[in-house]
Amino acid sequence: LLVTTTASCQGGLPTPIVNRARVDNASQFAGPDPQPANNAASVSTAVKDTTPPALTLSATPSVLWPPNHKFVPVTIAVTSTDVCDTNPAIRLVSITSNETPDAKGSGNTSPDVRGAAFGTDDRQFELRAERSGGGSGRVYTITYEAEDHSGNKTTRSVTVTVPKSQSSP
Repeated sequence: LLVTTTASCQGGLPTPIVNRARVDNASQFAGPDPQPANNAASVSTAVKDTTPPALTLSATPSVLWPPNHKFVPVTIAVTSTDVCDTNPAIRLVSITSNETPDAKGSGNTSPDVRGAAFGTDDRQFELRAERSGGGSGRVYTITYEAEDHSGNKTTRSVTVTVPKSQSSP
């Protein structure tokens, strides 16, 4: 009796698959049979990716200073890995702030984000270096999503701050 097994995972079979993907395997075997052609069986193994991608972010710069109301280019480094997908899709979901764009004491300038293409793999945009004079400092929260071919998603955020004051080194 000859048994062959094949498995496919879009992007390649994960190694090892233990605790990383669920494997369904249905088999039916019979034999030996006097007719050799009847002694072959094939088994289909389906690897079901249920693990979302890993996603890490870092911002450069992560602190905007001085708070002079000017736009500063910000670059986000994004790293994503997945069990089955070698290239998960990355999307910029949102950029929010703990202060309103024209918060009292912030210079009354708006908008505070420029050049961001939401819903795309945009990793460079500009943030305004300002904060409310009466607040504790502005915090921009930049959120990304990674999605693999199986539809598993991970969301992570990174922050960029405009501090109330700059500490002495």
